[in-house]
Amino acid sequence: MPKITASLGDKTNFEPIPGGTVLVSVTTAEATTSSNGKEMIRARLAVIAPEQYARRVIFTNFTIQENAMWALENFMNAIGIDTPDAEDTAARAEFELDTDDFLGKELKVGIAIEQNPGFNAQNVVRQYYASDAGPALGVAEEATV
Repeated sequence: MPKITASLGDKTNFEPIPGGTVLVSVTTAEATTSSNGKEMIRARLAVIAPEQYARRVIFTNFTIQENAMWALENFMNAIGIDTPDAEDTAARAEFELDTDDFLGKELKVGIAIEQNPGFNAQNVVRQYYASDAGPALGVAEEATV
């Protein structure tokens, strides 16, 4: 059997990024169903900056329910996708979107660390900003759980 030599590279770091603001790019976005049967969009965000966290991944989900649509709307506005005005109730009631339009878009996200019993600490997105707006990039000096 032939032998090969390969580098395993650095061990993947699954520790959460300290809370703060990071620049990300949307690498995947897919319509799916949540564990409780609700329609949702699952997105994968690759960190671009700060540099020391580049290529790390943050996941975010959007449940397609009337009381949770504000998060998806904030996200879409941050990546430059216009949404109907609040007064245009007909357009808002029948708004269509294509998750492929999310791919490759850059935005800033405000992140925090969340600890749930029985699970490892993980990053959660608290806010979405256009890539040229919002707070300056940066994170806390160390992660606190």
